[in-house]
Amino acid sequence: MFDTRKDGKAIAPNIARLVEPFAVHTDGHATATPEELAEVHRNHGMRSKSLLCVAIMMFRVSDVSQLGPQHRRRDMFKLRLFKNCNRNPHDIEIALHPIIEAVLAMHKVTDLTYIATDFGRPFSIKSLGNRISDWFCRAGLGHLTAHSVRKGLAADVAHNRQHARGDVRLARWKDLKIYTKNADHARLAGRRSHESTGTASVRNCWR
Repeated sequence: MFDTRKDGKAIAPNIARLVEPFAVHTDGHATATPEELAEVHRNHGMRSKSLLCVAIMMFRVSDVSQLGPQHRRRDMFKLRLFKNCNRNPHDIEIALHPIIEAVLAMHKVTDLTYIATDFGRPFSIKSLGNRISDWFCRAGLGHLTAHSVRKGLAADVAHNRQHARGDVRLARWKDLKIYTKNADHARLAGRRSHESTGTASVRNCWR
């Protein structure tokens, strides 16, 4: 016999345990497009903190939360990545794009980090991720997250294969081959469509 009472109270069964687990298919984070990032610009403005954050989102949120003027060496960013910094530390140097330099020049930095709270303190990793999602929601882009910007940049790099190798080394994208494969499929589909259209045109000429 099993006890049905504990401490004088009836033991209520946990119905949730009766539900069998099920897998949900998902494509992961959405990929930000240039048009969507332009919408952030239109909604928040060029001098907004949100646009500054998006401009330096080639890094992970964990790195953006600590990135500051002390990591800049003229036209380069030099820092140790937060991910696996204790187990497998990795220092990188990444060149500043002229657009990023222009955005940084518009923001007077008085703190140790480029992105700080209203109280002048650095964001924690979790709170910065939440704030970025909030900025996207205000711009009507609630489906985007911080990682969406990195995915969009990775996809853009994959479509511009001549720059891919250097950007992979700098940004530590070990899975860029996924985006490169998708870009190759898109190029192949476009080529086949063009060839089939051309073949159809030739046939029509001989009818």
